[in-house]
Amino acid sequence: RDRNMTEAAAEEAPRKRKFELLGPRLVTPEFEVSAHSCPERVQRQLKDVFGPGIDFERLIVVPTFQRARHDLVAIGPEVEEEKDRLLETFVAWSKAVVAYLQGKGFWADFTDPTSGYPWNTPRQAAYYPEVFGATTFLRYDVMETGCCKVMSHPQWGTRVYPASLFTTAPAEVLAECFDRVGADTTDAQLK
Repeated sequence: RDRNMTEAAAEEAPRKRKFELLGPRLVTPEFEVSAHSCPERVQRQLKDVFGPGIDFERLIVVPTFQRARHDLVAIGPEVEEEKDRLLETFVAWSKAVVAYLQGKGFWADFTDPTSGYPWNTPRQAAYYPEVFGATTFLRYDVMETGCCKVMSHPQWGTRVYPASLFTTAPAEVLAECFDRVGADTTDAQLK
C-alpha cells in the first residue's frame, strides 16, 4: 500500500500547486500546517484508510510538521522521549481541531503517525504513510534509510515530526480553526 501511494505522489508532484488551498504556515514557531484538496487518485486510496461514508470529493488533507529538538533518524532514549512529546502535542492539537470542526458540522479525523491508522474512524485495511503526504502535497525531499523512508523538511531537515489530519471543512473554516486552536492548544503543549 505504501508503494502505491508513493507512486501516486510521484505522478501528482508536478501539479502540487493545483491542490494547495492553504500554504504552509506556522501556528507556532515549531508547528507548521497546510491544507490541500485531495486528488482523485489519492481519494481512492484514502477510502481504504477511512472506509465508506465520507464525502471524499470534499476531503482536505492537512499535513502537519513539528520541529524536533533532536534528529529523529537517530536512535536512543532522548529521541524516543522526543517522539513521545511530539506525538502528545499532535494528538492534543488534533483533538481540539476535530472537536472544533465537528462542532461546525464537518467530518474530521486524524491518523496516528505511529501506525498510520485513523484515530476515531474504525480501522480499515490500509494505513496512511506520513512520508506520502510530505511528498505528494508539499514535495518535501525523502531519504532512504535502510528499510524505511524519512522525509526532510526544507528548514528543519530530519529534525521534524510529520502527522496528518483530514476533514471535509472548507479552507476558510480551516484557516479560522488554525487561528483559534493553534494558539490555544499548541503553544501550551510546546512549552
